[in-house]
Amino acid sequence: PSIVEHTNAQMEKHRRVRTSAGEILKFFGIRLVIALNPRKSNDGLQSYWACSTSAQQLCTPSIDNFQERFKMSFTRFKVISECLRLDAFDDQSICSDPYKPIDSFIAAFNDRRECVVTPGICIVPDECMSPWKGLESISPDPTRIHVTKIPRKPRGIGVEMKCSADGESCIMLRLEIQKGASAPLQQFQTAPDNIPFHCAVVLRLVLPWIGTGRLVVADAAFTSLRT
Repeated sequence: PSIVEHTNAQMEKHRRVRTSAGEILKFFGIRLVIALNPRKSNDGLQSYWACSTSAQQLCTPSIDNFQERFKMSFTRFKVISECLRLDAFDDQSICSDPYKPIDSFIAAFNDRRECVVTPGICIVPDECMSPWKGLESISPDPTRIHVTKIPRKPRGIGVEMKCSADGESCIMLRLEIQKGASAPLQQFQTAPDNIPFHCAVVLRLVLPWIGTGRLVVADAAFTSLRT
């Protein structure tokens, strides 16, 4: 509901037709189909809305003609893309906190997974990346979020997140954005103040299941003696 509310505020600001929860879900579904079926085309995203005409395309399944498949025009898709908001923010709030547009969404994701996912016996903390695919040389900008560079990763430039997942189903359970050394350190609420950061990260990633008898399986980055 909050995504619809904040997106509609942008819609009204730009004099666009308001959206709904159903349309937002449809928008995310289209985004998922595009992510699972990437293509290189001079038309970019608009190529997914083109109609198949060749004999080969008619005989085999193709990912196109989205207006007919999903009942959403390319123009409407672009409007939602431009107005989509996960939280309320302005230029001033972003300058003081570049993560303002996404923090509440991450918190809601974690709360939702805690409610609807029951993990198996193993919980696996690890790290993951939301890769940056733009130009590597970026001019300094105080509103830009922290970008991590990890050479050993296949896509090692982007926003790093610590995460935990169910070891059996591989479903992601919790996420935590790594905001860089300049961001205030998050503290584990039920632990002493002097607990090391790397240990507190592991505790936060398994917090809802502490005391349930589950096994935490992690690599050396998460399994210090103190942890």
